[in-house]
This record gives sequence, C-alpha cells and structure tokens, in this order.
Amino acid sequence: RVDESAAKAMGEKSVVGVLLPGAQFYLKDIAPPTKLLREHGVKMAVGHWYHLDTWVSLGVIIGMLIVAILASQRLTARAESAG
Repeated sequence: RVDESAAKAMGEKSVVGVLLPGAQFYLKDIAPPTKLLREHGVKMAVGHWYHLDTWVSLGVIIGMLIVAILASQRLTARAESAG
C-alpha cells in the first residue's frame, strides 16, 4: 500500500506508478491513492496483462475506463492520458 511518505519518495525519485485495473477488479481490491500520487508529482500508467482467467478486457482503453470507474478520485480520460 502507498502512504504519504511512499508517495513523496516516489515523486522525488521520478517513479511511475502503474495502476492495474484488471487485478484490482478481479481481486476486489481498494482503489489506489491516485489523488495522493498526483499531489506528489508521481506519474501514473495503466498496465494490463491479458490472461483468460483473470483479465476482463483486451484493450488499454477499456483498462482506462475501469481505472476511472474504480478509482475513488474519479479520474478523467484527460488525467489518465496525461499520467
């Protein structure tokens, strides 16, 4: 899990946080702290991996949509495409 100090360290080291919407959906996990990551300048990417048993989509666009739906901060497509 990412807390305030981890987000700060990630921003200082120019780390890119990878959001995994398929895994989050499949595992019924909590939403990532996207607002906290943005506040500390952490760029974000949407990652996906296709596997018949675990991934609900074949496309990155659908992955972005799932991130927007699952993220409690309601990311927009513009925010997602900007990182």
